[in-house]
Formats: sequence, structure tokens, C-alpha cells
Amino acid sequence: MNFDIYDAARGGVVIKNIHVAASFFERFAGLMFRKDPEPYSGLVFYHAGGIHTCFMRFALDIVFIDRNMKVLKLFRKVGPFRLVFCCNSYAAIEFKSGMSGVINAGDILEFKNG
Repeated sequence: MNFDIYDAARGGVVIKNIHVAASFFERFAGLMFRKDPEPYSGLVFYHAGGIHTCFMRFALDIVFIDRNMKVLKLFRKVGPFRLVFCCNSYAAIEFKSGMSGVINAGDILEFKNG
């Protein structure tokens, strides 16, 4: 299932074409084997308290949200072979670095079918 992420306060699209990493392989691989993802696309990992960037070919922006879609933590320009954590998160969103410019900690996001 693909959808877009909106900023609830500002009303604009933040990230388009987000896919839920549901299967074991999708959760394990993430964006790891992609050369360069499409701009404004990424993956959501539900029940993820941490993300690794092992074997990545590009830097990622990673957003951790709670059950109310509030941004708990935002990591920008996470390079290859790094680990980032947010123990209280409900989901993690990963996408190519540079796409999170309008997202800040404390923002409320909305998922809508694209």
C-alpha cells in the first residue's frame, strides 16, 4: 500500500509515494539495495525502535513518530553503517536525505492514500 505524508498543521505534502515495509524481506532490506530512490519516496516501518543503514549507497533522513503521528525524533543525513534509535516510537519513516526539510520534531503528520 502506498500513500502520501502530509503536515497536519501546514497542510502540504511532505513525502509522496511512501510504502509500508510489511514482509520480513522488506523490513530487513529497506532501501539498502537501491542505487538511488525516487525523490520524495520512502518506507514506513511499524513497531521499529531503531533503523540501521548498513550497506546503504546514500544517506537517509529518518523520522520516528508515535501513535498520534507526532514526530518524536528526526535524524538527517544518516550515512552508511550507522544505527539510530527512538525507543518510544510507533513507526520509523526512512527516505533519501534532503527530503525532510519541512519536518521538525513535534510536528503532527497525516498519512493519506496517494
